[in-house]
Order: sequence, then structure tokens, then C-alpha cells
Amino acid sequence: MFAQKENDNITPTIKFKDLVARKISSRIVPLEEYIFKKWYYKQIITIRDAAHKFHPIIGQDSNAYIESAATLVNALRRALAKSKDDKPTLEQIEDVFAETQKIHQTRTDSLKEQSHEQQRAELLDTRLHELVAFHLLPRIDSEDVTFSFSRNMPLAEKLDSPKLPPVPRLVPYKDELLSIPVPRGSKKWYFIAFYLAIAGLVHYGTGQYGLGSHLEGILTTGKFSYDLDFPLKRKYIGIKFIDDYLVFLTAAHMPGVNNWDPNLGLLQMYFLGMFVQRITVWFSALRLYVM
Repeated sequence: MFAQKENDNITPTIKFKDLVARKISSRIVPLEEYIFKKWYYKQIITIRDAAHKFHPIIGQDSNAYIESAATLVNALRRALAKSKDDKPTLEQIEDVFAETQKIHQTRTDSLKEQSHEQQRAELLDTRLHELVAFHLLPRIDSEDVTFSFSRNMPLAEKLDSPKLPPVPRLVPYKDELLSIPVPRGSKKWYFIAFYLAIAGLVHYGTGQYGLGSHLEGILTTGKFSYDLDFPLKRKYIGIKFIDDYLVFLTAAHMPGVNNWDPNLGLLQMYFLGMFVQRITVWFSALRLYVM
């Protein structure tokens, strides 16, 4: 392992092997990591390190401790508000503990997984991590990188009381959102069916109105009937299957882009705009994977 990493740069002028050669002493300390399956028993509950601990590389350990205490306090306040004589029963106390674990365990599980992701990224665990670290990150604005590393903060639990006045934020906390984001569930299949129906209509329209034969003529002759002096470019990057795809896109969208056919212009600009969405989603997913 050392032989693989000895030439890694710690700073621009210091390598890992330089530190090892000049060390006075060294110790290997295991980093404990755990999240209890159950945090409470009757009137006893464990919080903070007693219930959960994960890799410190994410810098959320202390925050998680405060969050667990805040979650417990919020649950206790709600229980006291429901109790008529201000003295909750043993059953109510156990319900408070169960609620605390249910809320905060989801959060700690997420932090644990994200600490693993960040550890893999900083250790350059895969070729993809190396590519991103050495070639992509230097080209990304530092604020974007900071935002990615701090994306856990808005999801934190905090005290429900006292109520604080609203403050404008770039990213609101979850209790400041108009509604809590929820998974689409079965609704996503309705969206899929809708887009498939649109695709079917486009396919039908292509054959019905002769768009297919018109496009085939452009690809075959290399010329646009709207402007015979405008050639169809056939080589872009030199890789055939990519060039073929780009030639097809050019033949399909050029009449609208050049405003040769106003009927297609707006529609084709809409489809071109959809590529921006896909590229944005892809880059966002890439950032989440490597951060």
C-alpha cells in the first residue's frame, strides 16, 4: 500500500514518503463507526456518541450530537404539550424515545453513507475519482465545491422553539420550505406513460407527414432542399458512431435553427433545450457521486 502512495503529493513540494522518512513516531488508531439498531430501553435513551458515530472526515459528528439532543427536546416538548398534568406516563416517554430514534436515525444513516462517499473521493478510490480530482475539480468554482460538501446542513434537525424570525438564505432549511419534498411513488409511471405517448405521436407524425423521407433525403444527398448551397457536415470528432449521431441531429434540427421552416423552428428549439437539462442532470449526478 505504501509503495502505491509514497509519491503522492501532500503539498506541491512534499511527498508522502518524505513524511514517513522524517517521522518521529506513528500509531494506527481504528476509527470506530456504528449506529445502534435501538437507542432506548424503557426510560433510558442513548444519544450522541452513545448511539451513533461515523467517519469524522465529513465534519458532521458534533453537529449530529447537537441534532440528536434537539430532536429529543422537540419530542419531549410535544409530549408535555399533550400531557394534561405535565407529567407524561412511562408509555408516553417510551413513545418520545421511539420518535426521537425514528427521526434522527434516518439522518445519521444518511450522514454515514455520505462520509463513506467523501472518504472514497478524497482517497481517490477509483479512476473516476482521480479524473474528477485532477481534471474537473480544478475547473469548478470553489463555491460550487463548498456547496456540494455542505449539502447536508439544510437537512439538520433543530429546536422547534423558540421561533426565530425568517432570514433570507441561498438554501433554506427543510422547515422553511413551502412543502417537504416527497418521492413520486407510483405517480412516476404516469409521467413515463405520458412521455411514451408523446414519443408515439412523434413517431406517427414522422411517417404521416413525410418527415421521415424528407430527413432521409438530407442524409442521403448531404444537401438541404431549403438551401442547396448549405452542405451537411459529416465529420465532427472522427469517431464514426458519434459522428453519425451528430449528422442525424444536424439534419433534423438545422431547418428550424436556420429558420428555413418557421413551423419547425420553435419545436426544434424546444428539443435542443432539452439537451441542456440532460447535461445538467448528468453533471449534478456526477458531483454527488464523487463528493
